[in-house]
Amino acid sequence: KRIIGITSFIFRFFHFYIITKTAGADNGIVTNFHKMKNKQELFPICYRENRCGGCIMKHKRGIVPGCLAAGFLLIFMLTGCVSRPQKTEKLRDLEFTVMSKEDVPEEFQEQILQHQDLPFRLTYTDQGRLYIAEGYGAQLKTGYSVEVEGLYETSNAIYFHTNLLGPEKGEETKEVTTFPYVVVMLDAIDKTVVFDS
Repeated sequence: KRIIGITSFIFRFFHFYIITKTAGADNGIVTNFHKMKNKQELFPICYRENRCGGCIMKHKRGIVPGCLAAGFLLIFMLTGCVSRPQKTEKLRDLEFTVMSKEDVPEEFQEQILQHQDLPFRLTYTDQGRLYIAEGYGAQLKTGYSVEVEGLYETSNAIYFHTNLLGPEKGEETKEVTTFPYVVVMLDAIDKTVVFDS
């Protein structure tokens, strides 16, 4: 609502400015909107009146450039006012524990199994603990693992960064479908988790 209000105010201000600027700065100026019968007349025409009420002449020079300028300004203001999520400065690295599958809470483990066929990103909070999981979907052979490259806190979020590691050179693998994922546990923090992989 605030953005709409500001935009409306700016538009009306520049609309009034363009009209009065086009009409001139003489005393006794009166601005009017007029639409000619000629269909080629697409823009409002500003009229000037002298103090006796006689119409001197009509002016429309500068209306089109002025409207375009106002339009570009409005677009600039709108794009400037729309907030976008931005990564803020890191406050601290967070301590965490990589969980074995057996130690993951049962309810959370069920969610992971339901999503493991495709890449997934899940969070779970239980008894003051925050669990973060990221999986990379089905891999057609063994030897894959997931490495945690970063887990840190900013002023408005928790950032979690992982990487999928393939089989090492010369490692013996089997043609068996696997579902590599990682689960970490840390003290619960009331902030959004951003997966930064």
